[in-house]
Amino acid sequence: MKIDCQIVYDELLDEVRQRLDRVKRGKKMPPKLAIFTITPNPLTEIFLRQKQRLAESLGIDCEIRRYDKVPFFQTFAT
Repeated sequence: MKIDCQIVYDELLDEVRQRLDRVKRGKKMPPKLAIFTITPNPLTEIFLRQKQRLAESLGIDCEIRRYDKVPFFQTFAT
């Protein structure tokens, strides 16, 4: 049996869009995705850009914070 991953992806994306629409109707603030990464390499950067584009296409704010070393909790909690 062969599974067409594009069809599965499209169905999941449609379901996520519908759920986000319901969430957005009841909220004053849009959903937000916060990504924290430490010393990202070029492949990680590609992955992060893909996640950011997808989030933004769904109307989700996306913030990527890059750190050179592991930060103290207070640094990224504020």
